[in-house]
Parts: sequence; structure tokens; C-alpha cells
Amino acid sequence: MEPFSYDTTKQILFLDQWMKNHQIVAGFTTKFDGDSKGDYDSNNLGLHVGDNASDVIQNRERLANKIDFPLKNWVFAEQTHGPNIKHVSMRDSGKGSRSLSDSISDTDGLWTKDKGIMLALLFADCVPLYFLSDSGSVAISHAGWRGTVHNIAGKTVNHFIQSGIAAEQLEVAIGPSICPGCYQVSKEVIEQIPQRYNQVYRREQAHYYLDLKQLNYLQLVDAGITPANIYLTNYCTFHDELFFSHRRDQQKTGRMLGFIGSV
Repeated sequence: MEPFSYDTTKQILFLDQWMKNHQIVAGFTTKFDGDSKGDYDSNNLGLHVGDNASDVIQNRERLANKIDFPLKNWVFAEQTHGPNIKHVSMRDSGKGSRSLSDSISDTDGLWTKDKGIMLALLFADCVPLYFLSDSGSVAISHAGWRGTVHNIAGKTVNHFIQSGIAAEQLEVAIGPSICPGCYQVSKEVIEQIPQRYNQVYRREQAHYYLDLKQLNYLQLVDAGITPANIYLTNYCTFHDELFFSHRRDQQKTGRMLGFIGSV
């Protein structure tokens, strides 16, 4: 069953079941209902792509108002397509929300045990991974091919385990990202995937197509997540016109926001 429900009024995809069963707010934005212009039309949430900064901040404020979670309590990261994960707390509130300069540096995964803080990462084809524990601790990770081959999914699970939360206590949602039919990669990328996961790609003549969502799914299972607790979306950022796509839009484009926070 599709884990994300599209709220056409707010132009946001929400993790409805998690929000109904737990005191959290979690979702993924679309490219609609913002102030950005040109290549970033209209709801670009990324400050790093060349868009007008005041438009981006206005877009972020609008999102914060839509979900009733003030922007001063959001935390953003300086994403580098790596496997680094950082623990954040209420004292980090506001970092990166209005400026790149104070975002959490060199980080592609955020997790927290604190309530009242919103974790936020940016996407435009890479895989968003949402984590929720029985106790209400949450995390979000950004899994491009580099982060994936370095097992950011498993490393995020390990952060929970090291904090005393068992993998069996976690649920994970795999969010909108590029699908295997749209994701052509080089042989050099394929060669970095462990051989035990060779079912996640196919070869057509000299071309390789990678199922990035499935690779993250398998890594989550190997990290101890119960398969029934992993929820996989069918949305593809490349061919679904709800989204910006780094590939489809030939790199100059906006960014969607994946967010999760306990209330």
C-alpha cells in the first residue's frame, strides 16, 4: 500500500498512518505552491541551487505554516552525498533554516530523540529514508547512489541501536525518488555495489539501470529492520510531474523537502 497520501490542498505528501498512530509530522513536498521563478518554479526549498534566497525562505515559511511547525524549530543539513549522520537536539533548532552558513555541516542523515524539532533534508531524485521508533525518536537520511553504496541506511539504523533502540522497534518509509526505469548509471557505479545485491540492477546492452529504492530496502533488512515495517512508495521523481528532478530537468532545478518531527 502506498505510504504517502497526497494532500492536494497543501500540495504535500504526508505519511498519514504514522501521523495518525504517533505524535509526529512527516512528509515530502511537491514543486507546487511557492514563490520561486524560472527554473525553480515554484516551490523550491533549496538555498544552494542558485535561486533567490528570499523566495526560498518564503517557501519554507509557507511550508512551516501549512504544517503548524515554526521554522525556528527546523534543522537543515549541508548535504554532501556521503554517509555521515548527526544527532541533533533542541539546541540545534533553526540551524540552516534561513542560511546555508549555519546548517549542520557535511551531513546526509539527521536523527533526534527530542520533541518539538523538525528534521529537514533536500531531494531531487535521491532516496529519502524516514525512520520512526516506538519511543518517538525519528531520523531522516538522504540516499543518493554514493550514500547508498556506503550504506547510509544501515548506518542510520546503527545510530538507533547505539542509543539503545533495537532495530525491531523501528519503522522505515522509503520516499519519492527516481525509479529503476529512469535511473541509468555507469558501470563504475555498478561495480561499487556489493555482489550480494546484484538483483537491484539490470543491464541493457552497454547501459545499466539501478533500483536505488530496492537497494536501500535490502540494506535496511540486513540491518535488522523487520520487512513488514518497511514501507515503499511508488512515486518516481523523474516521471511524476509533481516533483523537481535533477536528471529530467538537466541539473538546473529546485529541491523538494523531506521532513519529520515529533510533537
